[in-house]
Amino acid sequence: MVKKSVATQVTRNTSKKRRRPIGQRQKTIHAHIAEEVYEKIERLVNEGWFPNREEIINDALRRFVDTHTPELMEKHILDDVKWGLRGGR
Repeated sequence: MVKKSVATQVTRNTSKKRRRPIGQRQKTIHAHIAEEVYEKIERLVNEGWFPNREEIINDALRRFVDTHTPELMEKHILDDVKWGLRGGR
């Protein structure tokens, strides 16, 4: 599997398409992603669903961390253990 490198960068763009609050501090990260994922990101950007790769990656990461809090993950683990102890019933 070929991987592409995608970096999110700090920007001061004041575009109305911007999704994060103006002035919010940003960090740069570098990530290797599968070519298939990269192509899907490019398609979404090229079709106008997102203004650029940075925005789609930030949106995806924000949604992930908002739905994967330690408390919520612990609850799901406990639910799985209870389900297993009941024999899958």
